[in-house]
Amino acid sequence: MEQTSIFSNPAYRFGAGVLGIWLVISLFIVSIFYLIWTSSSSDSALPSATTSTYAFENEFSVAAGVVHQNTGEALVKLEGFNIPVKFKFTTDPTIEITDLEIGEITSVYGKSFNDFTTRQDHRSINAALVAYIKQNEANQ
Repeated sequence: MEQTSIFSNPAYRFGAGVLGIWLVISLFIVSIFYLIWTSSSSDSALPSATTSTYAFENEFSVAAGVVHQNTGEALVKLEGFNIPVKFKFTTDPTIEITDLEIGEITSVYGKSFNDFTTRQDHRSINAALVAYIKQNEANQ
């Protein structure tokens, strides 16, 4: 019995069209896997500091607050989260928050969260508190 190669075997006759289709399908599948792999690896490889490059500002608002001589307590709202804060401030030339203590952050439904605020968030909270203090001084 004579052995024949796959190309001369009549049971496995592949034309150029069938081989071309298989080649196109293979390249398509490989490119899909490559795109999935590069997108997932690039997201995990980014350092956490690059997340601050997105240009959007969180909107903080003081929902309620009590202001004493140079201290105060307030409930700051941020997009579905309640952030209780205690603060100290000075009023020498301008109002400036000198000490900010963030309490237990909760969602509007009462679920607790770890403190996820950043330095920029603290600056925004301070600005919202200064605006709240100025507004209350004007109303008194």
